[in-house]
Amino acid sequence: MNFWFKNYIHFTTEEAMAILPLRNASSVRRYMYNPKVITPEEHLAWISTLANRKEVCYWGIYVDKQLIGSIDLTRIDTQKKFAEWGFFIDEHHLGLGAVIEFLGMEHFIKDLHFKTILGGVHEDNKKVYHLHKAKFGYVEAPAYDSESYGKKFYGLTLSDTRWEQQRLKVKNLLDKLYPIDNVKWD
Repeated sequence: MNFWFKNYIHFTTEEAMAILPLRNASSVRRYMYNPKVITPEEHLAWISTLANRKEVCYWGIYVDKQLIGSIDLTRIDTQKKFAEWGFFIDEHHLGLGAVIEFLGMEHFIKDLHFKTILGGVHEDNKKVYHLHKAKFGYVEAPAYDSESYGKKFYGLTLSDTRWEQQRLKVKNLLDKLYPIDNVKWD
């Protein structure tokens, strides 16, 4: 499998419009901080702001040249080396969630040198909550719990030291399931 994480600021208009139906899918929206349907005009206007923003970064996720979702960093604080991350993938590729998370943590912690990554998990997203805690080693961060659109989101953090303790276990498990040939971030 070949993974390419393409920064939204490098998207063509066609690519920008291709990610919108994935984001607007009900299976994705129900776990978002903002579950509302986004119009094409709102979407393109928002993407046009990203090149000038230092506190966020969004990448489209391509697997073998097929756009399957998105991964992001928000609340980026380069002084504290802290960021919040999130992702979504289409319902045909849900089995790749752990792979996407692994590749994300490798990039965010090892390549970008973040010390703490926060994940906000929707209260109904029990599988992802369990994946973060049991497999990846996140710990609860109740100070970050929040309400959004009437739903609770649990805060979970992963430190760089905790990631170093967990990463080989996760990698060994994923290597048995998914052959990763190439990974590119831009």
